[in-house]
Amino acid sequence: SSSTSGSAPPRPLSSVHPPVVARVRHATLRMRVLRVAIALSTAAVATAAKKFEEIPLSEDDVAKGLSPQVRVRGSWFTYGSSIADEIDGEAEAYAELEKQAAEAGQEMLRRDGNRANTWARTKPFAMDVTAVSNTQFQKFVRATKYRTEAETFQWSFVLDYLAADEIIAEVDGEGGYGRVQDAPHWMAVKGAYWRRPEGTGSSLRGRGNHPVIHVSYNDSVAYCEWAGRRVPTEKEWEHAARGGLDDEPFPWGSAARADKCNGWTGNFPTENDELDGYAGTAPVDAFEPNGYGLYNMVGNVWEWVNGGNEKEKPIRGGSYIDTIDGELKLQPKHIVLV
Repeated sequence: SSSTSGSAPPRPLSSVHPPVVARVRHATLRMRVLRVAIALSTAAVATAAKKFEEIPLSEDDVAKGLSPQVRVRGSWFTYGSSIADEIDGEAEAYAELEKQAAEAGQEMLRRDGNRANTWARTKPFAMDVTAVSNTQFQKFVRATKYRTEAETFQWSFVLDYLAADEIIAEVDGEGGYGRVQDAPHWMAVKGAYWRRPEGTGSSLRGRGNHPVIHVSYNDSVAYCEWAGRRVPTEKEWEHAARGGLDDEPFPWGSAARADKCNGWTGNFPTENDELDGYAGTAPVDAFEPNGYGLYNMVGNVWEWVNGGNEKEKPIRGGSYIDTIDGELKLQPKHIVLV
């Protein structure tokens, strides 16, 4: 159900006007405790005269510290990407792979992790201009006494590049939880959760305006219910992320520019040149917004979207560990366990 005000009875989420959507971001790719941040969106029924328009916050939204929103006009758009097909020789290779997939009764996936591009349509909706910050998530926790899944499990993943030496020693020592076998730069750190991003000894000092992390899909849904909103569908997310552009790899166009978003620049995972100015997460309003006025739709932290099934959910957008010439584009997606 949605949030309530005063003595008013709870309203079903479907009756909230306008109906609301949320976008959620994360940085790790495995297990059920994931590094995420959430931003909120609203589905709107009216059609705007332009591509987007700002939506005034209600008194309840202001009291909860929610982000401003923009309403996006529903329309047809290119869902997926043809970028991989433009590389010499890949079109012929994909034609053969598509034939094999059809014979096996499977769906064809492109090199960038996305399905073949197609036309898709969304109804009008609206989205928060930023991801949910630590300060905003703190308001939710204080109001509801909510405990995240990372707190319940008493551990979460931390990138070793950002961890203190004593944390690394504990992880690798006797009794430590160790690392992900196929991605040893991700460490299972005891006591890591949204208030302690790098484990014991770390804090949110100076990061109030950074996206909240170590938030699972279930945690995100709980936050959205408190805020009276919902997680966006994958099509809604991609439409919003494109910012009005069509079939481009980035929200700003086709040029790979490290100064446009928070990604990894250097020899991953041991060297980060920080050409974007950040070693880890960046403020939720860092860098220029896209054509719809939305910040950080690629880079910074991965985003949860509504899709998949009860056990698996897609994440979109890339994060600060992804490189501009690798997976840090609009189209790539991953399926993670929840």
